[in-house]
Amino acid sequence: MAKDITGIITSVEDDDYEGKSFKKVTLGTGEVLKVKYGREGALKAKWGLLQEGVAIHFKMKDFTKGGAAYPFVDDIETVEGALPEATEPSTVLVPEPPKVKWAGISADEERRRSVSISYAKDLACHGKIGVEDMKRFANEFLKYMKGEIS
Repeated sequence: MAKDITGIITSVEDDDYEGKSFKKVTLGTGEVLKVKYGREGALKAKWGLLQEGVAIHFKMKDFTKGGAAYPFVDDIETVEGALPEATEPSTVLVPEPPKVKWAGISADEERRRSVSISYAKDLACHGKIGVEDMKRFANEFLKYMKGEIS
């Protein structure tokens, strides 16, 4: 027996099969349902309820053919009272961490150190040097950037 489905609609598309129109409804869970005309157009009269962001309860039934059961939408209704009221998300201000300034090191020196360790890391990542050699190569790059060696 088919189980009823309740969900929030994320998209509604017009579709047809062999000249018969229906609505293809996608829920927030990713589940896709086809809402057809219904008996004597009863479901078609409710197609106006099918809108994005609306919570809908789909009453399901089974259609049996050749011994196999196929679920289909028998009726739909909104479930506004069953959902809590939407609330605006609150914003939490996170204080910015204090900037740490190394004693006696200029911004240029910090930049040079950062670049030199980055170069040494790149060499280690590409297998050109061992990880244990990164500090030595970073110091050599730093000396070169300062102009101490050429």
